Amino acid sequence: MEGRNLIESDHFDDAWQQACAPVIDELGPPAIETVMESGRWRFVAWRIGSVALAVAQSEEFTSHGELDTAAVWLVVHPTDRD
Repeated sequence: MEGRNLIESDHFDDAWQQACAPVIDELGPPAIETVMESGRWRFVAWRIGSVALAVAQSEEFTSHGELDTAAVWLVVHPTDRD
């Protein structure tokens, strides 16, 4: 993996899994689960009525690709949209 060594990658992935675990326990399996960037980053999402919840790993864009980030998004998402 470009940009991080295996130890950092394992720690980052473990932290991401720990963040997802209580959400999965509460809401069940995600509606969307995917791996992006050749297995580098993971993304999961749930819909709860008119709300979308996503937990994702990605590049931290303000660092010009030197750092990775994990983020949680909770946004209003109309029920009539995919």
